[in-house]
Amino acid sequence: EASKLDITFTQEGERITVSVKDDGTFKAPKNSFNEGFGMKNMKKRAREINANIELTTSSGTEIAITFELEN
Repeated sequence: EASKLDITFTQEGERITVSVKDDGTFKAPKNSFNEGFGMKNMKKRAREINANIELTTSSGTEIAITFELEN
């Protein structure tokens, strides 16, 4: 039921964050997001590039991936 999707890229020093956020209502329990293969796969891929992935479900759903630039 989302009507808006925001994709943002931010940089603070050597740290980059990519965020995808919608304004929909997350209907399942938050822990159910961690049980599916999609989230497990995203976490695995984030680990492979030494990134951090976060999921928030307040006022929509947001997935943010943060990583450091390599020299």
